[in-house]
Amino acid sequence: MMCRFIVSIIVVLLFSCREAGKQSDVIGTYLGEVNCSTCNGLKSKVTFLKDGTVRIGSISQEMDDVEPLTEHGNWTYSDGVIIIFTGRDSLYYRQLSPSTILSLHRDRTNTSLFVEDYTLEKLP
Repeated sequence: MMCRFIVSIIVVLLFSCREAGKQSDVIGTYLGEVNCSTCNGLKSKVTFLKDGTVRIGSISQEMDDVEPLTEHGNWTYSDGVIIIFTGRDSLYYRQLSPSTILSLHRDRTNTSLFVEDYTLEKLP
C-alpha cells in the first residue's frame, strides 16, 4: 500500500517537471509571416517572457506606412497549447517543436492545408 503511494507521488512529480520544462522551452522571441483574411499577410513577432508576460507586434505586409500593432498581455502553457490573454482578446499557439509555434483558431485547432503559413520560428 505504501509502495503504491510512493510510486504515485513520483509519477505526479515527473509529469509536473515535464510540463514545467516544456513551458520554459517556450520562453523567447518568435518571428514569422501569418496569413490574414483581410490582407496579404502579417509579419508577426511574439516574445514570451519568463515572468509570464508577452509582447506581440504585427504589421500588414501591404501597408508599409502604417504603425505596427503592438499588444501586451500574459501567457500560460497547458497541454502543449500556449494561451495569450491581452486586454481585448485571447490568442492560441501550439508548440510544434522547441523552435516552432503554430497559430491556432479560437477553437484551438488549425486545419489549414498550408500550416507553414501559420508558423513562427524562434529567434536564436
